[in-house]
Amino acid sequence: LHGSITTDKHAHGVGEAALLEKRGEIHARLTLPPQRVATPTENEAEQAQRQRERALVLRDEWLAGLREIAAEQPSNADAWLLLAQAECRIANFHACNAAADQVLTFLPNDISARSWKSIALVNQAVASAPDSREEQLRKGRALAVAANRADPDAVLPLVAYFRSFTD
Repeated sequence: LHGSITTDKHAHGVGEAALLEKRGEIHARLTLPPQRVATPTENEAEQAQRQRERALVLRDEWLAGLREIAAEQPSNADAWLLLAQAECRIANFHACNAAADQVLTFLPNDISARSWKSIALVNQAVASAPDSREEQLRKGRALAVAANRADPDAVLPLVAYFRSFTD
């Protein structure tokens, strides 16, 4: 984990265990069943739709729990970092940006937080008005570059930088 800065005694007990459990579930909850390319039978299509809907419900429940943990532990950088990652992965870029900012409050040089914030800024820029897009893209790139310089072996800053040109 990324060095939790927690002032709450409770956060080191049950809260940390819950956070670790949630961290282990992130891919299962955020990954949705793929949509089939071949034409499914009516029964297969209905079953796939039910599975997809169930996966979305489980993901949303998991994410609500993670948001609750982060809100209850505002100084737990690990919870906020996991939330930033989860929010970016479901394209909730405003929330991703806010969660990454929370991490950067305590750990201003955190590579992952800088990278997720960069990804959020780039995606917000793409969705923004053309007259402000370039400036937002520059901010996103600058964060990715700073994270890469801090740890040239980290992959996420490279992904963030690449996406600033392709998204």
